[in-house]
Amino acid sequence: MLYKNLNNEREQNRKKMDDEETPMIYGVEFYARSLCAVAPTEDDTIRFLVGTQSLRFNNQVLHYVEYDEENQSLSKSIYSHRAGEIWKLQAAPTDKNIFATIYNNVQDTSVVQKCSVWEIPQQTSAGGTTIDNSQIHQSLQKRFDLQIPNTTPTNVVYVAWEPNNSSGDRMATINETNLSIWNIQQDAPKIVSTATVHSKSSLKFYCCHWNPHQGTQQISISIGPNIRGWDLRTMKVSYQIDSAHPPFVRDIDYNPNRQYYIMTCGDDCKGSMANINWETLMQINPNISTKHFVIETSAYLTALRESITDLLLKCDQTLEQIPSSLLTTTEMIKSSEISICRDPSTRKIYNEVDIKKNNQTCHFTSKWYQEFSLIEYSPTKDLIYCFCCRLFGDGPGSAQSENAWTTLGVDTWNKIKGSRGVNKNGKLEVHNESEVHISSLQRYLKFKERKNNIDFMLDKNLQQQEQQKVQMAKSNLEAVKILIDCVKYLSRQDIAFRYYMSTDSQNEFIQLLGDSVQETSLADIRASPYYSIMADSTPDSNRQDILTIFVRFADDNLDYCGGIANHILEVLNELQLDPDRLVAQSYDYVNNMSDQLNGVHAKISDKLQRKIKYIPCSGHRSNTVVKHACEASLDINCLVGTLQNIYNFFTSSTKRLAILNDKYSSNLFTLIPETTSTIRWGGKYQALKAVYESFREIVEALDEITDDSENFDKDTRNEANSINTNMKTFNFITYLIFMKNLMSTTNAITYHFQGQKLDLLTTGELLDRTTKLLERERNNDDNLNNLITMSENMSKSYEIDPDKEFNYKHRQRRPPKRTDENPQTAHKFT
Repeated sequence: MLYKNLNNEREQNRKKMDDEETPMIYGVEFYARSLCAVAPTEDDTIRFLVGTQSLRFNNQVLHYVEYDEENQSLSKSIYSHRAGEIWKLQAAPTDKNIFATIYNNVQDTSVVQKCSVWEIPQQTSAGGTTIDNSQIHQSLQKRFDLQIPNTTPTNVVYVAWEPNNSSGDRMATINETNLSIWNIQQDAPKIVSTATVHSKSSLKFYCCHWNPHQGTQQISISIGPNIRGWDLRTMKVSYQIDSAHPPFVRDIDYNPNRQYYIMTCGDDCKGSMANINWETLMQINPNISTKHFVIETSAYLTALRESITDLLLKCDQTLEQIPSSLLTTTEMIKSSEISICRDPSTRKIYNEVDIKKNNQTCHFTSKWYQEFSLIEYSPTKDLIYCFCCRLFGDGPGSAQSENAWTTLGVDTWNKIKGSRGVNKNGKLEVHNESEVHISSLQRYLKFKERKNNIDFMLDKNLQQQEQQKVQMAKSNLEAVKILIDCVKYLSRQDIAFRYYMSTDSQNEFIQLLGDSVQETSLADIRASPYYSIMADSTPDSNRQDILTIFVRFADDNLDYCGGIANHILEVLNELQLDPDRLVAQSYDYVNNMSDQLNGVHAKISDKLQRKIKYIPCSGHRSNTVVKHACEASLDINCLVGTLQNIYNFFTSSTKRLAILNDKYSSNLFTLIPETTSTIRWGGKYQALKAVYESFREIVEALDEITDDSENFDKDTRNEANSINTNMKTFNFITYLIFMKNLMSTTNAITYHFQGQKLDLLTTGELLDRTTKLLERERNNDDNLNNLITMSENMSKSYEIDPDKEFNYKHRQRRPPKRTDENPQTAHKFT
């Protein structure tokens, strides 16, 4: 009965939802990161701004959407935002056609977030009507940039307009460490006030929100996990909320109807509401009392004043009893041996002029501090001492200590670094290697550890703080390991680093990983007996020309196959796998693996002193069969060469590739040309398929480049014409269709061989069927005739005459005219 009642209630709720108005859905073509509402106008039309993101600048667009609630209709306008990827949007509070964007801007080799104010052209705004396709991707009008003058470019992370301002002439921007208040009257932005975060940590600004109450004289900003409120009249902090949402506060908003209430959210996946009114805080917490606080403060200051008065009287009485002939405190310190701080490396105070005033040939030099950081120099005595031996000389190992380094000092400058005899070290090196100095240094290092200090051992709070620091260091270490694993995975899979970490952090991790890999490789190169170099420049994924230097080297083990075999056996030992139980091995069919005498499989058998069965990789052998079959035919070799020329021609120039992309826009089934020299086994099939599917677009692009003498030089046009001529032949089209059909079959079985779940019975049956299919295709004349018919039909669309081409290459030879074909004039031999 209970289940029946629940089902009835669920059915009623569903009908109730069906009776309500259907929601209006508006889809965008690309991913969207930013969304904001446009200020309401007199017609009460609902308007939104949506910013999309894409790697192509042509796809950085802004959608201006209007929703008619009465008629349940949407109207839109789409504008091109070629300045960069839109990260944040903020609409002006007074004008529906003005808004600000924060976007990525490429400067030299770095990416900087900039902020600009834009205006939608009046004649192209949506205006409550549906926009046709001819108005898509119109241009926006830039009003001005909000960039701090006379400073290096910094990342602008947030922008906000002043609310309740009829003129809309005040804005706020924050970068990583600064808050700037702008006056933007007459499109001439000027900074009227600034504030800077003062923190010993690396916390940075992230977002801000203007307080709509109290005359808009307060703004709240998130700094890492904390929130600070700034009074714009004094540019000082008016309130603060610590650890609101660790590790980062992502957004702040004020209650428009009630003062002092703010809503926050952050990376802890929580939202919270805070009351920033001091009087309300005192009502919530009865322990807080302004009256008691003022009374206690007044009493404390009165007692402090009385104590200071008594202290001054005692100082006057004591001074009257001290004779005037005694030295001052400063003179006493100078006359006594110089004080030594806890860590000498932080206080190296001396005067070079005083050191050289005696015009001595040998004297103390500051360069010794770099090599011997524990020495201390006394300018008044012109002597050096050993810091750790003076303070920590008493203890085990100090029986043979020398007073010269503790109390007397050393000034034999000509023997400090050397000159004590042939192959003898100087006094500093001898002392540093002595047992006395080593034992003193150990006691000094032990003293520097905080947990060994007496004050630390007796203070429980300090111990708890130290434990928290140690625990935090361990958790940070684990977090760094996870981040490094994420960076390695993203780099290996060629995935963008968006949303994973900040720009500085991701660049630092990438740099650290790159330096580590490079240092490991350089160590191997330095240890190699010899190496060679190769340099070449090629466009990267962004079509920028990058010069790359390759270094090839030989390791100590010149036996390449033996080195691979040793490495395999070492891995088996590390995994604690018994080599005696190894019964079979499988590798690809290249010579260094499959050679009967010196291959890796033969080396492993020799090292284990028994025959280990070798099973060649079927996937690799099927690929090599196709590879060698292609190399056996000159025509197929020419086909593969032309495919590679097409790929090189378009991908080596962004200008040529742009023309090809324009041709591709009219066909949804086109494919970008692929290289045939890739190490992937399906590379040649992908290249064949791409050219077959995009044959018409490629030919049109080549024709356009050949005829465009203004934008392309003679060599480029000749190369385009040569490729176009090779493509527009009956032989090329025939072999292209034939190889595409053939390699679709071989490519399928190759990928099947690489599958994770491989069934031997199914694979054997599939291999047998593929072999029979290829034999049947080879002996089937009907399929060959159909292939020729398809080639003829495709050739006619490009005005190619197969018969003429065939006759040109296979014309009959005529006999020489000097030969008489008349049998009556033939000579008869008797």
